[in-house]
Amino acid sequence: MFLTPVILDVLFTLLNSAAYSLGQKLGEVAGDYIGSKVERSSISALLPSSVKEDPRYVEALKKYEQSLTHANQLKEQEL
Repeated sequence: MFLTPVILDVLFTLLNSAAYSLGQKLGEVAGDYIGSKVERSSISALLPSSVKEDPRYVEALKKYEQSLTHANQLKEQEL
């Protein structure tokens, strides 16, 4: 099944926004679970160096930061 580019763009925007919101909520829940709302940098400090040096972790962080940037751009466009 092929979707037109217009539909794909709308779906991408909706899903990206939903994924960002879900990530924010999961972060809040994880922070509460740890004992308090923890900043992303503090969570990173809790990880062992073997995880921090894993290329998959590094790539995931890059993608996460890109999604934050994209979400912020979308919010600015809405304003």
